[in-house]
Amino acid sequence: RGPRLSPPVLAVETAGSVLPAGTTTLRLRAEDDRLDHLVVWAGTEVMDRSRATPSVRRTSDKVAWADGRRRVALDVEVPVQPGVNVYRVVAEDHDGLRTTREVYVLGDDPGPAVSGE
Repeated sequence: RGPRLSPPVLAVETAGSVLPAGTTTLRLRAEDDRLDHLVVWAGTEVMDRSRATPSVRRTSDKVAWADGRRRVALDVEVPVQPGVNVYRVVAEDHDGLRTTREVYVLGDDPGPAVSGE
């Protein structure tokens, strides 16, 4: 038998699961003996309940990429939109093994400002 392969270790921390619309920071930590890269996508998720079978529509953009080393520690600023935000982080090693984490954050929409008269 050859050497045992294992995927990268990956940790993702957020400031919370419900945040005001704007931006927030994801704290990322990845480790592997042969880490190739780390990539982050940020986007939104919208459920369409207008049909008998609801569907989910996701949009996302690549917001960060980092070259691999043995360890990567990275803070990434990501947008927080009103509604459901999905942040997907993937760490891949030189053997093609991946570890993926998805973090969901509800962007709080304060609504229209009410002026006091």
